[in-house]
Amino acid sequence: MATPIREGNRGGDGADFTPLIAAKAGTRPLTAPLLRERLEAAGVDVLDTEETRIASGAMGGGWTECGSIDSLGHSLQTGLVHQLAPELERIGERINSLLEAGWRRIQIVAPSYLWQVIVIMTETGLRPFKELMPMLKSQVDLENRLVHISDSKTDNGIGNMPMTEPAYTALKEQIEQTPGSDYLFPRLTERGSKPYLCSLKKVWRTTLRRAGVPYFSLYELRHTFATRLSSGGVADHFVTLMLRQGDAEVFKRYSQAKLNMMREALAKLDRHANDHQEIFSTAKPN
Repeated sequence: MATPIREGNRGGDGADFTPLIAAKAGTRPLTAPLLRERLEAAGVDVLDTEETRIASGAMGGGWTECGSIDSLGHSLQTGLVHQLAPELERIGERINSLLEAGWRRIQIVAPSYLWQVIVIMTETGLRPFKELMPMLKSQVDLENRLVHISDSKTDNGIGNMPMTEPAYTALKEQIEQTPGSDYLFPRLTERGSKPYLCSLKKVWRTTLRRAGVPYFSLYELRHTFATRLSSGGVADHFVTLMLRQGDAEVFKRYSQAKLNMMREALAKLDRHANDHQEIFSTAKPN
């Protein structure tokens, strides 16, 4: 749970991750009604899920909820990974509506670069640590909407991946947010053996914990990409090729035909795969 209230607020001890807040007699669960009560007492304007108004009397800014990631996390557990795409779209639409209404600054649970990683992985199926994190900005061709993968886990992984519209937006924003670096995801501190982010384990685990979502591996977002392709009607053997896992020798002969077929497959991505039960598995993480 992300909230402006810091004093007396801490993580819960139980299995359901319910946060606790200081009370006269020790601590008590920070339920939704109590949270709203404390927010209003602190001068924070509480907006309903569809509200965008800016209240003139609220000195502490505003707070609102969006999406169903929390409830889906509790009900689906690790199966949440296959439902993230439509939830992220809802959150993005909510943020845009608030900005259009005049809110100048919006803070979400995940840092912006992690948000971009999630979108890019679920829209392209890139391997997070072998392909995406070390990627140079020069490998991103926004004009032709292609990502060039110069190094991968396998020889079949090297090549060009077309962009969907959400992937294009995420890649463009990430480039704009990191001026002065040749890398798409430059490291955040001066210390480090590589000039780019090498690990997301801590920020990923922290983000899931704050959102009340059971832990699952970041690599599983590749499974999400594969499941959405399969759910959209893309043949299993071509899903494997899109993941760059199988024998792609036949496609190497006709690079332009391959790109056109990949674009057609990406157009079939099912962003409502939560309505289906089948899950497409990928190879073991690199």
